[in-house]
Amino acid sequence: MLMTPLDASNRVLAGSATATAHLTTVYSGGAEMRNTRRQTGQRLIYRRANATRGKTATTITGQPGKASWLAATVGDSVAVVTCSQFFVSGMDPLQGRIAEETLEDLIATCGQVAEDCTSIANSLNTGPVTLAGLSRECRAITDALSRVNDLSKATDGDVESVRASNNEYIYSVSKDVHELRVAVKRIKAQDRDSGIDLAEPHLIIVWNEAALKTSLGRMRTHQASLHTLLNTATRSGYNFGDDVSNRRRVIEPDAGVDEALRELGRRFTTPNQRSRVLPRVSDSAEIQVLLDTLVPPSGVVYKRTAEVAQQLHQAIEKTDEEAVFKILLDRADPNILLPGSMLSPLHRAFDQKHLLIAAFLAVAGADVDEPTTDGETALMRGIKCGFSEQFATLAIHLGAKINAIDNDGRCALHHSAASEVLDDETMIVLINAKADLNLVDDDKGQTPLHIAILQSRWNLATKLIQAGADLEVRQPDGRTALHLAISMRNHEFAQILISRGAKVDRVLREHTPLTMAISSRCTAITAVLIDSGADPNLPSRNGNTPLIAAASTGHDETIRYLLAHGADPSACPSQSGYSAMHMAAHKDKPHILQLLASSGAPVDPLDRACETPLLVAAKLANGDSARRLIKLGADTERIGPDGMSVLSHAVKAGDLKLVNALLNIGTRMPSSTVSRDSMSDEEYQVPEPQTTPIHVAAQHGRDEILLRLVSCGASLESTIFPGRTPLTVAASHGHLTTVQLLLRLGASAHALTTHGDTVLFEASSNQATLKYLVQQGVNINHRNDQGATALHYAALRGHVGSVRYLLEKGARQFHASAVYDAWEERDGGGVYRQGTPAGIALQRGLTKVAELIEKWKYS
Repeated sequence: MLMTPLDASNRVLAGSATATAHLTTVYSGGAEMRNTRRQTGQRLIYRRANATRGKTATTITGQPGKASWLAATVGDSVAVVTCSQFFVSGMDPLQGRIAEETLEDLIATCGQVAEDCTSIANSLNTGPVTLAGLSRECRAITDALSRVNDLSKATDGDVESVRASNNEYIYSVSKDVHELRVAVKRIKAQDRDSGIDLAEPHLIIVWNEAALKTSLGRMRTHQASLHTLLNTATRSGYNFGDDVSNRRRVIEPDAGVDEALRELGRRFTTPNQRSRVLPRVSDSAEIQVLLDTLVPPSGVVYKRTAEVAQQLHQAIEKTDEEAVFKILLDRADPNILLPGSMLSPLHRAFDQKHLLIAAFLAVAGADVDEPTTDGETALMRGIKCGFSEQFATLAIHLGAKINAIDNDGRCALHHSAASEVLDDETMIVLINAKADLNLVDDDKGQTPLHIAILQSRWNLATKLIQAGADLEVRQPDGRTALHLAISMRNHEFAQILISRGAKVDRVLREHTPLTMAISSRCTAITAVLIDSGADPNLPSRNGNTPLIAAASTGHDETIRYLLAHGADPSACPSQSGYSAMHMAAHKDKPHILQLLASSGAPVDPLDRACETPLLVAAKLANGDSARRLIKLGADTERIGPDGMSVLSHAVKAGDLKLVNALLNIGTRMPSSTVSRDSMSDEEYQVPEPQTTPIHVAAQHGRDEILLRLVSCGASLESTIFPGRTPLTVAASHGHLTTVQLLLRLGASAHALTTHGDTVLFEASSNQATLKYLVQQGVNINHRNDQGATALHYAALRGHVGSVRYLLEKGARQFHASAVYDAWEERDGGGVYRQGTPAGIALQRGLTKVAELIEKWKYS
């Protein structure tokens, strides 16, 4: 029965001021609780009797003329909700509340606040979570208050107590709703793309988040209280934890309800009772007659026994249409539940995807707004089941709330937009019923139009546009309907959006509509956008311009089209300094480099990392683009921020053709020091090279390139920090053939670093290279500036084979004052160790190495 404990208590109280009545409250976790109310003198006492499962009885008192309270156990807590106001005229006025406000006024105000929150959130690039939550809670409160209002209008006879109850709802909710309305009015919808001023160096908050969160908590409390008071399903997961038994109306048919209260419930009009003229659900005249027959008469008394419930649910489970019809015609309660089950007859019919049975139940009085635990109503489930638009028409005729939302914030229109049913006319029915075309869901921040586009339901999307859907509503990532249409590569629909006024220069972080179309290689959409006035030079927030996007794809026709419509080939967005030339070099598009240069693009622009397109191409081993840039006259001696030249990058990549191209035009090979006084470019200071081409060749074992470099004058004894020669570098990386080549070419095997290390210090990590160098006469027991030997470093690195070989060749054990883990740490005050080779190994936890050295010492 559709009534609240509150309304029932008021009706009974109105009948007798001293009577005792048993009131059923929320059925929680299988425990039936009854409240006994009695009036003693001038005090009203509410006492819970027969509390089960060991819960302590609670007594709450109130004074006549003041607000009284009803305690209802929910889970393991006690929810105290407003019960009634017996003397409404004695209410104190609330600040921020409109005088003489009715329940209908509050419903309208709450709905408007929900719309305001949604509107403001949608105007921001990323919708604030708090504003979205406030909108959702206000919609839920509006729905709950509407149901309360419907109940008050459905009663017969004396309704003074119900009206008093409504006033109490207003008293409880109105102040917070109006305070929130004032707060929301202060938040200005943003005409820029986010809630911050990008021109400011600091984040500027445009709303008070803490105050909004406080309001959100209050709204959630009101929403939960109202739904608990209504004994209806609350929104999933808010207040009842994992106990799903509390998420729907669960007053059982055999509950011990006072007969006066039961009689009051019988006098409620069924929620779906409307005109007896039903919309057509079937083309069969016989079925339509059956449906008309099931319309409940005024004052119907439903059968609610356990036997009736079993018969009805079994007939639905078996999809026995005839049995369901007969049971409903016998006036079985179409909302009756099986004991211990939360599945209503109507939703059981949806589970069976049986249209006719669902129609029978709805017409017979099933609650079409009763949600599942997922928040889905009959209208939504009918759409998801693929039922025709005739069922939607019937549900709406029976009072289904067209804009009710599920737990993801989606309404029936969202589900219709996602429907896979072809030639479905349900959306037209929903639109004609004034469904909210621009409702944004809570899950992904999408409107029905967004969903229709992403599901490629172009006919439905077109219907939404024709009905007036807002084209500029943004998803949380900032994308509008036009962005989505472009991402789906549908130029015809994109053209429809543009013709309807969609903004063609809406900027996102990564893309504008034009850059998105170009990156998606949609030449038709690109042409439509440019012809519609899209700015060919407008960058996204991260500096991506249409020309850069086109250079990335390598589509020369698009580049020519952009250049013909005013695109600047020399543009370098300030955010990154990355030009179209940089992008073409990055993507190895030599023909695009040629086209851009021919159109006036500079060959050597610098990005924010101070790299030219040639450096970019060389670093990424894009040899074709690098050689094209060389032909275009690019600076081949520019050194990048990593201290490597174009030639060094070519050597590292092993690109002999590029190396030869550079050497053939006379590219010099930088040494370890560069005279900055000789630099002609005052705007850019070339960094000192951290390496030279011959060192890079030695590091990567590029023997053929190394020979070519030496033949062009590269020094075998050139050094890089800290005095490392190409031989030292090759030995440290274990390139034995390169070591042998360097020695054959005349490299010194006895060169020392600035710290006095020999090549054996570096070679100790590779036994084969170590043996070869020892055979060349390098001193095994040479000590560096800290007294360390090659044995110290072989022990430090844990190379048992190298340690054994050095010991076999007569390595001695000296005490070193400092042994560093890496040569880079020596000038930086890094951590070091002291001791003998065995002691160094022990400090590193290399017990086997230490034992080997110690045993050798005494052998």
